[in-house]
Amino acid sequence: MERYINYVLIRFERLWRFVLRLFFRFDRWNIIALRERPYARAIIGFLNALPHEQRTKSLEIGCGLGDIIRHIHFKERAGFDADNRVLRAARFLSWFNRSIITRFIRFDFPDNSLFGRYDVIIMVNWIHGVRPDVLKQKIEDYARENLLEGGMIIIDTVGDTEYPFNHDITALTADIECRILKLGRYRRGREVYVITPCIH
Repeated sequence: MERYINYVLIRFERLWRFVLRLFFRFDRWNIIALRERPYARAIIGFLNALPHEQRTKSLEIGCGLGDIIRHIHFKERAGFDADNRVLRAARFLSWFNRSIITRFIRFDFPDNSLFGRYDVIIMVNWIHGVRPDVLKQKIEDYARENLLEGGMIIIDTVGDTEYPFNHDITALTADIECRILKLGRYRRGREVYVITPCIH
């Protein structure tokens, strides 16, 4: 019965997103329901379980419809994406939950500079199209310049040759003194990591 209910909810969410896509014209990939992405739900669960004092400022780069950033319980939330169409749809969806405002802003990675400091910076499900040297440098920059004390960066890697790059977490963090926590392993060799730089 539970599997049937989940199936129905996924179909309903996909239908709702299909209707939104007709209006906002965002990329087809965004139709995939949050319920179909266990790695995204794992990130949400991990972040919402953090102590209250570690949940002040959050940022997701490449947020799409904001499935992750809209569901985490932080005092401040911001979603950045390069696609204005998906950002308009994310703002529309965010309107239904007015208890915590989420700001959605256009951002071109890696060209745009990041300002401010955050408890968490999330970059998942799109970095597999970014060259390893570029991604490594940006992770180092964000770790040094854009994290609050005890802050973390969450990324994912994949082990599927259909993606342009299968990043290696050890190589990406080779020049950062940090702790690395693996949240889990998922389809297509996807692994989600929490990078927490060590501050002296």
